[in-house]
Amino acid sequence: MGCGGSKPDSTPKVTHHEPTAEPTAAATPAVPAAAAPVVAWTPAAGATYHRVTKIPIKSGSIDDMVKVTSSPAFQATMKSFVGFIGAEMYHVDDTTAFTHSRWVSEEACNGGVAALGSILKEHLAAYMAGPPEPPWVGPNALSMDVSGSGKMVAYRVVIMNLQEGKMQSIVDMAKSKLPEFKAIDGLVNISSFYAGPTTGVVMAGYNSKAQLEAATPTIGAIMKQMGQFFAGPPTSFLTEVKFSTFDPPPADTPTADTPPAADPPPAADTPPAADPPPAAGPFNFESGYPDCCTASPDLYKTVAEIPGVARLVEMIFPPGAKDVPHEHPVHSMYFVSDVKLKISGPPTPTAVGEEGGVAELPAGACPIFPAMYHQVENVGDAEGKAVFVEAYPGCKPCGDIEGYLSPFTVSPECYSILAEDDDWITGMLTMEVGAKDLLHHHKDHLIYVLEGDGVTIYPGGDESAAMVVPLQPFAAIPAPMSAPPFAKHTLLNSGTVPLKMLFFEAKK
Repeated sequence: MGCGGSKPDSTPKVTHHEPTAEPTAAATPAVPAAAAPVVAWTPAAGATYHRVTKIPIKSGSIDDMVKVTSSPAFQATMKSFVGFIGAEMYHVDDTTAFTHSRWVSEEACNGGVAALGSILKEHLAAYMAGPPEPPWVGPNALSMDVSGSGKMVAYRVVIMNLQEGKMQSIVDMAKSKLPEFKAIDGLVNISSFYAGPTTGVVMAGYNSKAQLEAATPTIGAIMKQMGQFFAGPPTSFLTEVKFSTFDPPPADTPTADTPPAADPPPAADTPPAADPPPAAGPFNFESGYPDCCTASPDLYKTVAEIPGVARLVEMIFPPGAKDVPHEHPVHSMYFVSDVKLKISGPPTPTAVGEEGGVAELPAGACPIFPAMYHQVENVGDAEGKAVFVEAYPGCKPCGDIEGYLSPFTVSPECYSILAEDDDWITGMLTMEVGAKDLLHHHKDHLIYVLEGDGVTIYPGGDESAAMVVPLQPFAAIPAPMSAPPFAKHTLLNSGTVPLKMLFFEAKK
């Protein structure tokens, strides 16, 4: 979130937005010394990027906006953004809100512009009183834990009007004030980012709005001391958090990592177990046995998911590793490396608890297994890695797409089908540097990067809305059909190495 709808260009981006709100009286800048040295500021290697946008909203609309952000479609779209860390929505007053998103890199931040614009247009436009103002964008400059405890439900957002070259001076002074910040009741964290040579943006998070307001005189005094580095008064906004992807789910909400309580003990005709089975996990199998991630979280991990549709599981087995007996739904697999496994139960002709049969699976194997209950051990001398897709219970079909263009038909030189059943395709995209495919559609799919360092996506084939997306091997990407970049696009390998991406795509 936090996009102003502008389109990225090829130059590094920092955005300077002149503040429009009334400045705080306590923050009047002092006259700087004429000979004060200018200290250059550069972001740390691997710095995260921030995007903060001020949005005019219709009176009384904030509660409706919050309902939209809680919808499955909105949540799925947010999770589809490549390089996206998280986002929050801050409520200032009855006419003003902010969105604040974080990204793993400048490339990801710039590449997300079109996708973020679609969030505002498709989900929140009905509640906006006008177009968003140009965003503040830039790399992280400071992240300082103060109390380090409690949920942040209110933020003081400060737009600093700096003398050129004084960002580092502000950062250094803020660090020196940590003891004073620690004395402020309810102040949890302070972060800031560089939005241009004369602009810095600060977000100070509090446990409550009351504590935020009570701290204003103290913060004003500290800001006044920093005034020697200001070119003009800063602008402060006192806000409340109305939406955050950083909030944990409620304790009674089952997710892939927080399984619901187990069903009653298995019936007499269910598979036996030496010990009582652990919680059943998100699939809630009738047998009462757990899914793989619940049974052995050290060996199986959900790396991407489309809520209510399916998850992508990464399986990493060191030599000698043995998992806990578990159950799977029908699942399509792809083996990233060679592995030698001893399997008790399907697909070998043994039962769980018996010695088991040995299966040697080469890299590139892509079997589709029926629902099964089994136990697996790596009896080889090398680590084994595989990924597989598991559809969630009640997974609904995507539906037909009018004028559907299959990537396997329009660009067969790039797309190939490795395996398929009635519900899922195991597909592979391979593309040389500089190569580009033709316009095509996708239904819900989950992507696993095998090779590649960057692509450019053109949503709907529109090259003016290019999304530059950095990649790294073994990254996983949820790609729901509800997210415009993934449903219909063309793709360019704009990286420096050949591209190889595995994906599992729904057929219905």
